[in-house]
Amino acid sequence: MMTELLSVIVPIYRVEKYLDRCLRSIVNQTYKNLEIILIDDGSDDSCPEICDEWGRMDSRITVIHKQNEGLVAARKTGLKNAHADYIGYVDSDDWLEPDFYEMLMDKMNLYDCDMVCSGRIEEYESESRVCKNRIEEGLYTGKSLREKLISNMLCNDQGMLFNLWPTVWDKVFKKNLLYDAQMNVPELITTGEDLACTYPAVLRAKSVYVSNECKYHYNKIRNDSMLRKRDNQYFMRLHILQKYLSEIFETSIYADELRVPLNEYVYSQASYGIWHEYGVTKHVFKVKNNVNKNVRPAKTYFFPYEMVPSKSNVVIYGAGKIGKQFMQQIDNNKYCNVVKWIDKINDNVTVFSVESLTNLDFDFLIIAVAKKDYVKEIVETLENFQIDKSKIIWKADYGIIMNG
Repeated sequence: MMTELLSVIVPIYRVEKYLDRCLRSIVNQTYKNLEIILIDDGSDDSCPEICDEWGRMDSRITVIHKQNEGLVAARKTGLKNAHADYIGYVDSDDWLEPDFYEMLMDKMNLYDCDMVCSGRIEEYESESRVCKNRIEEGLYTGKSLREKLISNMLCNDQGMLFNLWPTVWDKVFKKNLLYDAQMNVPELITTGEDLACTYPAVLRAKSVYVSNECKYHYNKIRNDSMLRKRDNQYFMRLHILQKYLSEIFETSIYADELRVPLNEYVYSQASYGIWHEYGVTKHVFKVKNNVNKNVRPAKTYFFPYEMVPSKSNVVIYGAGKIGKQFMQQIDNNKYCNVVKWIDKINDNVTVFSVESLTNLDFDFLIIAVAKKDYVKEIVETLENFQIDKSKIIWKADYGIIMNG
């Protein structure tokens, strides 16, 4: 049995209802050689007092109070203060089976691997679901690490996402593997914080053990209620995550294996966002079931939902690929009202000239054009027609990369 020190990092923010249960499950682990680091991320409820009380009761607990800076910053603070060579995370509204860390550390000792991954038990209001990894249980190293685990961890050939759960809390990492992967995650990332750490860590690993034992209880009751809230920045946050992961993947030796799976993931999340944030039917953007890794990625352009309130009266400028996709999306989801579609004469679609904007009442004008130089000309033309510049919207990249 392994007896090395394990640092368990617990970021904490507004979870007073769940915190005692979480901490009790950690201190009562059968694996006793723990350093438990509680990061109070500026909670304005009773969490700071609960942390301090637990710190007085158990000498293994270190409590760090800090101003609220988000989950990524809290995890970095915990990692900087960790003394062990092995690291685990726990979300403060979840809880553990008593032998959770004993199981993970035994695997770490037996296989001397860089990280051990397990499954989880998802806890809903009326049921519990056992969720194993879709990757076959066993040790992955060398050829099997690349061909079986890494190439399939995010999305496999059947279009199934998260074949290896990207969450950090159902795993144990060697600190020297995890440190850079965690510290490099931009604190701007507030969607996919786990994914942005775990998968880059896997790319650095020489060996990974996947266990299908499920001893971590994931509180879906609280997480589902949080997901039901509107988030006007959803697509911007997804874009930040995509950009970061794309840079990591493209500079790795696994770029060819990961390019299309990342596209599939982003496409599926964008589809979900359109359904969840704006009440659009899920199947407006259908996620593909078959991934052809030989297909060159194409680009789907998404209307700037995060910049335009629903029910707005809008003008679309541009009848090319981007404009047509915007019009199709709005026709499907009825998110806003297009009062005019303008461009130069287009034989394939009905569009109007800029002159038709005279005395037209609208809230926003979206320039559906990719080239910056062309956009500059359009803006100058619009200003000549006395169009209020504050109503004009253009983004340098409306695109979500996906396979064509």
